Amino acid sequence: MQELTQLELETEVLPPFLYFYTPLCGACVIAKQMVEIVEQAQQFDTLAINLNHFPSFAQQFQIEQVPCLISTETQAKLYIFANVVNIYQFCQTQRK
Repeated sequence: MQELTQLELETEVLPPFLYFYTPLCGACVIAKQMVEIVEQAQQFDTLAINLNHFPSFAQQFQIEQVPCLISTETQAKLYIFANVVNIYQFCQTQRK
């Protein structure tokens, strides 16, 4: 999983999924590990975005809480990271 930088922010191309988190959130750390497992299994890229560094994204994507995984294709959001299967199914249904 790649971390968003200012340089990438200026490009128009977004990966299939965006993962929003804050560094002091314990659930975010666990969710990130699960997302990375799914990312490797399905072979797609996810961009991790620290909302402390990019607070404008919270408004732009209407983030209600972290962690949050958003499909860039359908704008669907996942807030519940119960297990890897839950994340895998979300990603499968959101990819065209």
